[in-house]
Amino acid sequence: MKSTKAFATLGLLVLVLSFIFLGCSSQNPTMPTPEVHGLVVQSNTGPVTLIKFDRSLFSNNALAKSEGTDYFNQVFIEAAVGGEVGVGNADLGYSKVVFQPNDLPSDMTISLNYPVNDYCDGLFDPHVSQFNSPVYVELSYKNTDLTGVNEDDLRIYYYNEATGLWEYIGGSVDKVRKVVTGYVDHFSRYAIVKT
Repeated sequence: MKSTKAFATLGLLVLVLSFIFLGCSSQNPTMPTPEVHGLVVQSNTGPVTLIKFDRSLFSNNALAKSEGTDYFNQVFIEAAVGGEVGVGNADLGYSKVVFQPNDLPSDMTISLNYPVNDYCDGLFDPHVSQFNSPVYVELSYKNTDLTGVNEDDLRIYYYNEATGLWEYIGGSVDKVRKVVTGYVDHFSRYAIVKT
């Protein structure tokens, strides 16, 4: 009787250890599957993924020489004239915001900070509550990790500081130039997101 209990206990222990080390199926639900590389964040449309730059691509000579170049730019824009603020280059990709005459409520210095750090996101300043009309933006996703990503699913979102959520803007994908284009009605933190 004692040996039967010992075998039953040992069998149960082996079974429990098997589940712990191997999982209860061949697709272990506790281990993340790296289908999409990026950062999953909450949005007003549900969970979405901020697209991540592929830092391994920056080891080649052209990109290494570009390191620290043109991530930040500041331009004084006359409201009546309009203008453009852009950052980047041919190796890193180019991001920009374009103002038509009278898009801005007044003359102001506009800054665009789109560093090639981790994710395709940038800060547009100053925080103007509202433009007179939506302005055109291009955000680059050149040199990004698109493992498991359909480029047609890329869109622009902005971070709403009041709600803590990323909010859908939309946009179109230009696969040749590797940019997502769209229109925004205020400055904020904008990002390329896989929906």
